[in-house]
Amino acid sequence: SQTGTDTGGTKTDAGNQAGTDAGGAKTDAGPQTSDWTIEKLQKSVDEKECAAAPGGFLNGPKEVTLKGVVVATPPLTKVDSKKTLDGVFLQTKGGGPWNGMYVIGPTGADIANLKAGDVVDVTGDVLDYYCLTEFKATAVSVKGTELPVAATVTLDQLGVHAKPEDNEALESVLVKLGAVVVSDPEPKSTTGKTFCGFWVGKDADDKALLVV
Repeated sequence: SQTGTDTGGTKTDAGNQAGTDAGGAKTDAGPQTSDWTIEKLQKSVDEKECAAAPGGFLNGPKEVTLKGVVVATPPLTKVDSKKTLDGVFLQTKGGGPWNGMYVIGPTGADIANLKAGDVVDVTGDVLDYYCLTEFKATAVSVKGTELPVAATVTLDQLGVHAKPEDNEALESVLVKLGAVVVSDPEPKSTTGKTFCGFWVGKDADDKALLVV
């Protein structure tokens, strides 16, 4: 599954957090360079700045190209409230902490045609939306195929038991989590509405991570 940011596993769906307007106050999260990597982009974000950004938007580097990254999931179609964007998760070859990125683009365009395992070059602008780093793609080209690799993690690295920096390192990363217990099969919102998902933990009383 693709993880959210740093709320201890309570973020319900990174795909539904896609923004359509990069209206943040910051214009550049770093020098414009051709050697950006997913890890460099993820680590360039100032968490305090993105948390305080107007409207939740913090603009980052523009016209960035990531080369030879792997599509980690099938595309998520119509991920924004206006149904104008598709999304997909990419990772550096081999995956691992700091090496996942959420990418969005126009509905029905190149992103919708991608498949898990496609190796791509992608160009676009980077922004943080409520501290979720997003890549707004303007061009995507498939260069080959390679199976995505899931990072094996534990509940000490991800969820309410993890340190904030550990949760942040696993943002948008393809992960594998095993030997956990379902602690609440029908979670409800604060208004009492049941939504699609379930809590897991180290035992039946431990709500450590929300899986959706």
